[in-house]
Amino acid sequence: ELRRVLKPGGEAFITTWNRWQPRFWFKRKEVAVPWRTKDKTLYRYYYLFSYPELERLVKTAGFKLLKSFPESSYHFPLKLFSRNICLLVRKGG
Repeated sequence: ELRRVLKPGGEAFITTWNRWQPRFWFKRKEVAVPWRTKDKTLYRYYYLFSYPELERLVKTAGFKLLKSFPESSYHFPLKLFSRNICLLVRKGG
């Protein structure tokens, strides 16, 4: 969808949970994450990407990877274990 809506040379910021953040170490790559309201629990589907996997995917989709960096409310010292993966990409053309 991103490739369809961006103009050539357009940039996008992508962020997703990191597969290797400590909270997901013992989870599968495809998970149903609970979201609780006052009276019920809903489940959201997530596919958990690693840095190399997501970077490879955007390149395969025809985007130039401008920057790959962590975002974390934890102060984990290693990018590999950051809470979120952030990518800045540009559409070719």
